[in-house]
Amino acid sequence: MEQTELIASRILADMRDGVMSIDRSGTIITFNPAAERILGLQAADVTGRSFGEVFFELESNDAFNQAVLDAVYDNAVGHQKTVDFHNLGKTLTL
Repeated sequence: MEQTELIASRILADMRDGVMSIDRSGTIITFNPAAERILGLQAADVTGRSFGEVFFELESNDAFNQAVLDAVYDNAVGHQKTVDFHNLGKTLTL
């Protein structure tokens, strides 16, 4: 791994904000430790799987799912939205 990739990897690992990235086919390719803590999911369980497979089965998160889909399908515009996320008996405002 080259130094630039190593630095970027450490920044993602150490930051407090959750980061999830999804490739053009809908596969989750990045899920940092903060995303694990915030969403209550493990990176090993979600990376390499499709966003829909992981998140659509959590039916109480329609607003979260729609916010992500809006950003994916309308990528020419920056998106910012506040939504609730429900998992493990908790409700978080994201």
